[in-house]
Amino acid sequence: MASRPDRLTPDAADVWDSGRVASARSVGVTYAGPVLAPRTRYHWTVRLWDGAGRETGWSTPTWFETGLREDGFGAARWVGAQPDLEQAPLDLAGASWIWTPGATAGNAPAGTRWFRGRLTVPAGVEIAAAYLVVTADDDYTAYLDGRQVLYAPQQTDGWKSAELADVTELARAAVGGTLTLAAVATNRPGPSVNPAGLLAKLVVTTTTGERLLLVTDGTWRSTDTEHPGWQEAGYDDSGWTGVALLAPYGQGPWAGNVTVPQPRALDLAGASWVWGPGATVNNAPVGPRWFRARLALPAGLDIASARLIMSADDDFTAYLGGQLTLSAPQQTDGWRTARVADVTALARGAVGKELVLAAIATNRPGASVNPGGLIAKLVVRTADSRELVLVTDAGWRTTGTVESGWEQPGHDDSAWSPVVVLAAYGQGPWGSGIEPPVEERPAPLLRRAFRLTKPVASARLYASGLAYQVLHVNGKRVGDAVLDPGFTDYDDTVLYVTHDVTDLLAEGQNVLCAELGRGFYGMTTRNVWRWHQPPWHGEPRLLARLVVAHPDGSRTEIVSDDAWRITAGPTRSNSLYAGETYDARQEQDGWSTAGFDDSGWAEASVLDAPAGTLRAQEHEPIRVIESVAPVTLTSPRGGVWVADFGRTTAGWVRLRVTAPAGTTIRILYGEKLRADGTVEAANGNVQSARFQQDEYVARGGGEEVWEPSFSYKGFRYVQLDGLPGAASTGTVTMRVVHSDVRDVGEFRCSEALFERFEQMMRRTVRNNLHGIPTDTPMYEKNGWTGDAQVAAPTMAGLLDLSRFFTKWLGDLRDSQVSSGQVPVIVPSGGWGYQELAPAPEWTTVYPFLLREMHRWYGDDRLLRQHWQAVADYLEWELGRLRDGLAVTALGDYLSPGTGGNPPEDTRLTATAYLHRALVATAEVGELTGQDAQAARFRSAAAGLRDRLNETFLDRARGLYRTDRDPGYRQTSNAVPLAFGLVPDDLVGAVVDNLVADIRDRGWHLNTGCLGTSVLLPVLTAHGHADVAVRVARQRTYPSWGYWVEDGADTMWEMWPTSTRSRQHYFHGTVVQWLYEHVAGLRPVADGWGRIVVRPDARTELSAASAAVDTVRGRASSAWLLVDGQFELTVQVPVGATAEVHVPAARAEDVEASPGGLVTARRMADGYLVHTVGSGTWRFVSTSA
Repeated sequence: MASRPDRLTPDAADVWDSGRVASARSVGVTYAGPVLAPRTRYHWTVRLWDGAGRETGWSTPTWFETGLREDGFGAARWVGAQPDLEQAPLDLAGASWIWTPGATAGNAPAGTRWFRGRLTVPAGVEIAAAYLVVTADDDYTAYLDGRQVLYAPQQTDGWKSAELADVTELARAAVGGTLTLAAVATNRPGPSVNPAGLLAKLVVTTTTGERLLLVTDGTWRSTDTEHPGWQEAGYDDSGWTGVALLAPYGQGPWAGNVTVPQPRALDLAGASWVWGPGATVNNAPVGPRWFRARLALPAGLDIASARLIMSADDDFTAYLGGQLTLSAPQQTDGWRTARVADVTALARGAVGKELVLAAIATNRPGASVNPGGLIAKLVVRTADSRELVLVTDAGWRTTGTVESGWEQPGHDDSAWSPVVVLAAYGQGPWGSGIEPPVEERPAPLLRRAFRLTKPVASARLYASGLAYQVLHVNGKRVGDAVLDPGFTDYDDTVLYVTHDVTDLLAEGQNVLCAELGRGFYGMTTRNVWRWHQPPWHGEPRLLARLVVAHPDGSRTEIVSDDAWRITAGPTRSNSLYAGETYDARQEQDGWSTAGFDDSGWAEASVLDAPAGTLRAQEHEPIRVIESVAPVTLTSPRGGVWVADFGRTTAGWVRLRVTAPAGTTIRILYGEKLRADGTVEAANGNVQSARFQQDEYVARGGGEEVWEPSFSYKGFRYVQLDGLPGAASTGTVTMRVVHSDVRDVGEFRCSEALFERFEQMMRRTVRNNLHGIPTDTPMYEKNGWTGDAQVAAPTMAGLLDLSRFFTKWLGDLRDSQVSSGQVPVIVPSGGWGYQELAPAPEWTTVYPFLLREMHRWYGDDRLLRQHWQAVADYLEWELGRLRDGLAVTALGDYLSPGTGGNPPEDTRLTATAYLHRALVATAEVGELTGQDAQAARFRSAAAGLRDRLNETFLDRARGLYRTDRDPGYRQTSNAVPLAFGLVPDDLVGAVVDNLVADIRDRGWHLNTGCLGTSVLLPVLTAHGHADVAVRVARQRTYPSWGYWVEDGADTMWEMWPTSTRSRQHYFHGTVVQWLYEHVAGLRPVADGWGRIVVRPDARTELSAASAAVDTVRGRASSAWLLVDGQFELTVQVPVGATAEVHVPAARAEDVEASPGGLVTARRMADGYLVHTVGSGTWRFVSTSA
C-alpha cells in the first residue's frame, strides 16, 4: 500500500507491505499498517500464491480514500431554520424517571421523597417563553424558585397525564442566575410490584430560538426526609444524596404513555360549521361549494405570527390572499384531523388591506344521513400580544358555481349568498372530535455562494442533512442517492456521506445548496410508534464541509455556518407516512445556481448538534433502481384515474402533466383496490388526514415533471384525482426505490411454482430495504427484529447484505439500553421496549444475525465488536426467566386463523429461540477466545432445553403441547425439532405426529412466521422430503401457491387474500429451503469457507440449481435427472471446501470427475459423501 501509485512496489511501498503470509484466508484480511490519515487517498495492489506455491502477478492497482475522523467537520456547524416558538411541541424527551437510591424501575418502597434540580439562565438572554411539564407515580407537588407551580393529587394511573405550567415570568426573573426546581413526590402503598418515579422537563426558550433545558437526570439531588425551606431557591442541598436513574422516558413500566399538554394550542373554539343553502346539521347536498371571508388588517400592524386551521366534511382546498395554503384530500373521517398552516408572511403582506380567505369544500356521496360542513379559524397575533381572529360564522359568503379567479382577493363575491350556520364547534354530528392538528413546515432550501480564486484539482463534499438531503453544486444535483443519509438512532449515531464534486466546481463564482426532508428525524405525523416524538426530534438541519484542493497544494474550505442563506421551498410538507405536498408555484428558478440573487432569503440559524456520533455511511445508498410504465388505466368514477403497474413495489411515481396554475393533483398509492376500483389506502396506526398521498400544485405554462424527494410508498396502484383531462400511460411512471444492494443468488427448478416463489421473495426483500430491513414499505416502515430473525438467511442468499446488515447490527447495538434489553423494532424512538415486548423470538436476532454474518461473510471483526453487547443482552434475558422459561409478548405470529399471536402458550417458542441464541453466541465466544462466558451460555442453553421439555413435552404421546392449545400445533413441534431440543429417543415420534397433522390438514401447513421458517427444512431433514415438496406445491389455502393463484407477485403478511400488507418477507422463508434443500446449496461456516451440497428435496422434480456469488467467488449446485440417472455439478470457490452428498444406494454407483482430487468418500443415510476443494465437480449416480 502506498501514498502514490508509482510507489506500489515491494521496495518503495511507503504505507504498508504485508509480505508473504502463509494462510488459506482470502476474506476478511485485516489491515495491519500504521494509522491512516483522514481525507487521504491510498493506492494498493496484491498478489497471491496457490497451494502448490505458484505465484500470480500483481493485481491491477486500485485505491480508496479515508473519510473524516469524529471531529473532522472542524468549524462546520449544524444549520437550518429556527423552530417556530409557537409550533415546537412540548414533550418529555431527554428526561428520565428518577427516585431515591435503592429504587428500581419496577419497584420502590412506599413513602415520600424530596427532589431538587437547577438550571442556569445566562445573563443577557431574552426569554420568549418557559414551560414546565411534570408527572409522578403516584402524586407530587412542584415548586420553581420556591413558588408552587404544579400539584397532582393521588389518582389511579395519574402519571399518565402530565401537568403543564407557564413559568415564563419566573424564568425572566432568573436571568443571570439559577432556576431551582423542587418537587415532593409520594409512592403510595401498592401491590408487590409497585414502581415509583418523578419525571420533569423545564423548557426555557429565548427570543433567538435557543432552548435551555432542565430534565430529571443524574444531576438531581434527593432525600427521604423533609427539611424546612427545602423548596426555596437558596436552600443548601449539598447534604442530599444523588438519585436513582430508573429509565429514560419511553422505557420502564411507564413506557411512552404520558400525555403531555400543549401550551397555546391553536384550536377551533369560536368557529362554526357552515355550508350552503339547503343544508341541515345532519344532511347537506352532495357536491362542491365555494366560500369566502375577509379579515381587515389595519395599517401599521406589527404582526408576530399568523396561523390558519381548517377542516371539512369531506375535503377542501383553501387559499389565503390568492395563494394555495391548505389542502385536505377525500378520506374516511378525514375531518377528524384539522390542517394547519403558518401564514405569517401572507398576513404581513396584507397589512393595511384585507386578508381574503377562500375555500372550496366538497360533500361526497354517502349514506342517507350525509352531513357536510366547513370550519376554520385564522388567528393573527401582534407583537404586543393582541389577536385578530377570523372564524367561520354567519358573515361568510358561499356559492355553488364559480368563475375563474374566485380565490383571488379582488374577486367580486357580492352575488354570493350567506352561509348556513350548522353548529358551533363541539356540537352537531362532529362534536369536538377533531384531533389536535399537526403543522407541517415546508422543506428548507439552503445555499452558500462563494468564490474560488484558483483552479480546482479535486474537491470533496462531506455532508449530513437530517433526516434527508438533496445536494446541489452550481445547479447540478450531487450524486444519485435518494432518502440519504441512512436512518439511525440519532442520539447514538449520525451518518454523513462523501461526494466527489471536482467536476462540478470551477474557478470563479460557485454555490453549494441543499434541500432537507424530515424522515424519522423531524416527523410530525402522529403514529402509534411515536416517531413524531422520539428523544432526538428536531427541525431539519445540515452539517457540511467542502474541501477544495488546488494545483499549487493550497486548499479552500466552505463549511455550514451562519453565512448560509435559507428559505422555505416548494415542498410544502413531507412525511414518510402521509406523503408530500409540492407547490410548483413556489419554485424559485435558478435557486441552486451561482448567479441567483438570495438577498431576499433569511440568514440560516446555527442549531444544536444531534447527540449521536458522526460516522461515515458505509452501507449502500438508496437509489431509484428502475422505471416502470402502467399496464392499464381505468376511471372508476368521473375525474378519477387508477394506474395499475402490474407489479408491487416500494418507491413513488413521476408525474408528467400540463395544467393551469393552481391545479391540485392528488396521487394516492396502495397495494390493493376497493370493490369500486378505487385505491385502498388506510392505516389505523397513523393518525393523519392523509396516508400515502402526494399532492402536486401545478405552476402552469407548459408540461411539468415532478417526483417526490422525501417519502416512499408501498404500492401497485396509483389513483389520480384533479387532472385537468384524461390520464395516459405517460402521466405517471413507477419509480422503484430501495437500497442499492446487488443480486448474488440464482435459483432454477423444473417446478415453475418454486421459481415464482423465489422471484416473489426477492422482490419483497428488495422492497423492504431502505437503510434498515423493514416489515412493510406501506403500513409501517419499521425495523421489526422478528421479521429479520426468520428471514435473514433467505435474504443473504438472494442479495449481498454484508454492508447493509453490518450497519443494522450497529443499529441493534445503538438501541440497547443499559439493562441490556433490545427493543422489538430497531431503530426505535422509545417504542418497543414495553409495547409488544419483551419478545425473545424477535430480539434474539441480535446474536443470531451476528453468527449468520460470520457464516455468510466471514468477518471476524464483527464478532469482536458486538461480543459484549450481545453478551449483555443475553444476560438480561437470562435474568428475567420465570420458572426457568423465557416469557414473551409475541409468538408464532399470524398463523392461519389468527390475527396476531397464536393460541398456544408462547413461552415454548420464546424459550426455544433463546436457547438457539445462547448456542449461537457460545459459538461466537469460542471463535473469539471468550471461552468462560461461552461455557456459561452453553450451560444456560442446556438448562433451558431441559426445562422446556419438562414443561411442554408429552413423552407418552410423542409431541409438544401447551395448556392453551386448541389442538395440535405444528410450530410447537417443528421449532424444537429444528433447534435440536427433542430427546433423541423421541425424535421419530415427534416427526411422525407432525407429518400426521399435515396429512390430516390435506397436506397443508398451519404455521405463522416462526413455524413457517423451519417446517419444510425439518420435514426434509427427517426423511419426509416428499411431504415438504407436497406442502410447498399446494395452491389452496393456506399456502404460497394460494397467493400465486390470486395473482401475487410478492410475499404477503397473512395467509388469507384479505391480508393487510402484500409486501412482507417473514412468510417467504420457503426460499431458504429451495436453495438449501431443493438445489442443495448451504454455507456452513467462515464466509462460505465450508459448504454442504445436499439436494435432498427432489420428490417429483427433475431438475434444480442454485448459485450464490459469495465473498470467495461463485458457489453453485445444479442437478438433473435424465433417464433415471442423477447428474450433479458443483462449483466450489477458491479457499473453500465442500461436503457433497450424492444420492446413491451404493458407493460404486457414483462416478466423480475429476475423481483423483476427491479427498474423502463415505456412505451415510443413502448418500455418498465426498469432500472436495475449490473447482468445478461433476457427479453421476445411477441409483439415486
